[in-house]
Amino acid sequence: MLDGKDARQLLEGGWCLRSDRGAAIPIRLVIGDTELARAHLGVVVGRHPALCDRTIDEITVSRRHCRFSTREERLYVEDLNSLNGTRLDEAELAPFDPTPVRAGQTLSLGRLVLAIGRLDGEGRDG
Repeated sequence: MLDGKDARQLLEGGWCLRSDRGAAIPIRLVIGDTELARAHLGVVVGRHPALCDRTIDEITVSRRHCRFSTREERLYVEDLNSLNGTRLDEAELAPFDPTPVRAGQTLSLGRLVLAIGRLDGEGRDG
């Protein structure tokens, strides 16, 4: 069993995508900084579990909807030619064009709206 200090050392910073608290299906996707750094092709989000690293059970989300990656210590999102599109703060993203994102923005995958937040080193939304 780990005490509080040891457990905190195992947690890392990263990113959290969270649906509105009033959403019919609450969603919280967490992507750690280490996972992003090691994922050469990025972290894919979509509906199909065999094709994606993170899955969302929402009909307007494509089987392979978008990909998250890092470059020069910045987070990027890229639409993977999804049927219902990906929007960042209401601006439609062009397919296969990585776009930088920051905490506080909103990301729409089809009809699903997610708030983008940064995790602190203790796994909490910051």
